[in-house]
Amino acid sequence: MHKIMSFSLWFLLLITGGIAAAQSNASHKLSLKQAIDYALVHNQNLLNKALDVESAEAFVKENISTGLPQISANIDLSDNFELPTTFLPAEVLGGSAGEFIPVKFGTNYSGNATVGLTQMVFDGVFFIGLEAARTFQELSTKEHIQTKIDVAEAVSKAYYNFLVNQRSLELVEKNFGRLDTLLSETTAMYESGFAEKIDVNRVKVQYNNISANLSNSKKSLMIEKIF
Repeated sequence: MHKIMSFSLWFLLLITGGIAAAQSNASHKLSLKQAIDYALVHNQNLLNKALDVESAEAFVKENISTGLPQISANIDLSDNFELPTTFLPAEVLGGSAGEFIPVKFGTNYSGNATVGLTQMVFDGVFFIGLEAARTFQELSTKEHIQTKIDVAEAVSKAYYNFLVNQRSLELVEKNFGRLDTLLSETTAMYESGFAEKIDVNRVKVQYNNISANLSNSKKSLMIEKIF
């Protein structure tokens, strides 16, 4: 497995559409699988899609629960802190006529409890809503899978592009060394009268071109390492 000798994690997450947490620009040696695995764990877009899937699953369960038997219970407890007083004629209880006796009726505490059970027999709105919720869940799952594929593809392209640029730089450096030596030798031969000026100019043009290519290749790799 090829390994990138200096590949920034910041750049890796940046190219995949989001960064879950701030990372340093320290370079790491990563295989392609390690780079993809890292992106699949930390990519913010992918994390959001995973949350969407969880939300869709909860939404489906919530819709299903509305069609299940519903049990309701209610308890009511009253504390009669002060019982009401009623005045009765005293003669009713054997007292003197014209007098009244205070009497309190009731209990200090009173309460009641009720339990109910309801079951949905048929409701078209319920089944339509349930089907819509399941469709939403299926769509969220497919989007999550597609985002995984997109992230892996983006990392793979960046990874191999880095390897290609790195290999190209090595070849350019070799050609630069060869032309540098050739230019020195041709210039020495010209000064000794064994070569023409046009030979020196021809080599010098090639040397300048390869020098520009070398500079561009180094800048390209430097940008990838910085990001």
